[in-house]
Amino acid sequence: MTAGLPESPPFCLEGLLPDGPATQHREFRTELTIYANQIIAVPGDESAAAELAALLDQAIERCASEYEEKYPGAIAEYRDYGTLSVEDGARVHGLHTSVPQGDSSVVLLAVGRDGDAVTVVRWSDMNDFDRAPVTEFQDTATAAVEGLY
Repeated sequence: MTAGLPESPPFCLEGLLPDGPATQHREFRTELTIYANQIIAVPGDESAAAELAALLDQAIERCASEYEEKYPGAIAEYRDYGTLSVEDGARVHGLHTSVPQGDSSVVLLAVGRDGDAVTVVRWSDMNDFDRAPVTEFQDTATAAVEGLY
């Protein structure tokens, strides 16, 4: 784990995660197009963590419509893959974006909480929903939340 936030903020969550000594991250890449990371933030106490998790979930829900507003001609779709019964809960989201004559990508995001800690797990690829490994990602997100403490 590396202290602080990653150099590039997570898609949809720019400016929402606290930076500093109580936040850490790790990144994973392949030689091709797959990228993943995990961010763990401890914003103070359980109440602050619950508020942060709710804020992050809401931001992801709005992300597709905000993306289309920001990039005219772009297409974005949001999918809610539901909650995971782990610790204090987690929710899995999916986003697909494409731009005319450009790239198409899919992002899976999970926001989970255990006590005063919140984790965001992200996986992305130049692909679409049909080829996103949702079940495997749900397993990974569950393990990430279980591993918070």
